[in-house]
Amino acid sequence: MNVADVNVRNSSGNSGGPSDVIESWEPREDRYLLALCFYGRLSNQEVCMRSYLIFAALLNRTLLVPDPGFAHHFQTWYRWRWSLIFDIPHLRACLADAYGNTTVLTVEELVSRTNQNVTVDHIACAEGRSCMDEIQLSFAKLPNVTLPDKLEHPESGRQDINSFRAAYAPYANTRVLSLGNIYGLLLNGKTGKMLHETKPPFRTSCLDLWEPPPVVRQFVSGFIDTFLGDDFAAVHMRRGDFSHAYLRNEEKEQNRNPAFLPIASIARYIVSRLSGRGISILYLATDASLAEVQFLEKLLLELDSKAPFIVERLPQFSKGSLEYKESDWVRDFEDLDEEDKGILKALAEKHICARAQYFIGTPKSTFSSDIIRIREVEGRASTVDSYLGDSG
Repeated sequence: MNVADVNVRNSSGNSGGPSDVIESWEPREDRYLLALCFYGRLSNQEVCMRSYLIFAALLNRTLLVPDPGFAHHFQTWYRWRWSLIFDIPHLRACLADAYGNTTVLTVEELVSRTNQNVTVDHIACAEGRSCMDEIQLSFAKLPNVTLPDKLEHPESGRQDINSFRAAYAPYANTRVLSLGNIYGLLLNGKTGKMLHETKPPFRTSCLDLWEPPPVVRQFVSGFIDTFLGDDFAAVHMRRGDFSHAYLRNEEKEQNRNPAFLPIASIARYIVSRLSGRGISILYLATDASLAEVQFLEKLLLELDSKAPFIVERLPQFSKGSLEYKESDWVRDFEDLDEEDKGILKALAEKHICARAQYFIGTPKSTFSSDIIRIREVEGRASTVDSYLGDSG
């Protein structure tokens, strides 16, 4: 079967529309698409992996997941374990009824089956400058994987599904192919149209293909039951490298200095969205300083005497704590490798926010937008859900 045999349709019967469903995906024997996701942190990486799943289907290949992988953020390289970010057995099971059991493999699983390491024949970049560059390629080290020493740039296949297939038709007989880092590809004429839809374009009964692993799900449920209860709201307040996010286009053109959204403005916005809704607990997922958080809490109380009490970040449970001794959800999480816990805490915070009664996020943050995606998928979305500073 060649690339053109993949059947994509939408509910109106037209090809390539916004409600696309991938009807058939029959991975050809010994044809793999290796996901090389390295740009940014948690949510950018997740967008890349969700993109790769779609493109593996369009190319009738088995998606090959490196585990561990690698990531690159602000000139820093770090290890990335996909099996601790996504529940890969759950993903495979969700796809199995419609597409069979060969849609997704880890590199480790393939190496175990073939008794040989994986050699990537071509990295044919699907997305220009964001793909990766030769210097980044030289730093990319994956266990049991040999990468080529150069990148290829086929003619653009970014405008629609047919052009994407045509661009990669010359690679049909390549055993292991990669598209480099993928983010925001143009399909159906709009950036990321298929990538960010609430429901992925696959035939499946699962609410969400991309569940976190059991240890994170258990931790999230235990934390909410213990510290938050049912009636809590959540705010993702990104600071860090995000001062530019609040500049309007005209301010950027005027070369205005980036500045964070003022804490006073954040407090007023939170009160305007949550006042009178019976919320007593506000979970704050943030990298803000303690001084900023304390100032926010002070302003919230000044603006509304019934403002919710802030629960900030995830606590560090020591091995001598009662929670560690008595609770599996704490013990299983805290016993993970320290190298893994940082990213898993971010993942846990994402899903804590997703289960809130109401959610307010940071504009232009993929972390916040993915929380809203999860809330829509799980039927938790609210008319209160919004981004800090929204005028609506």
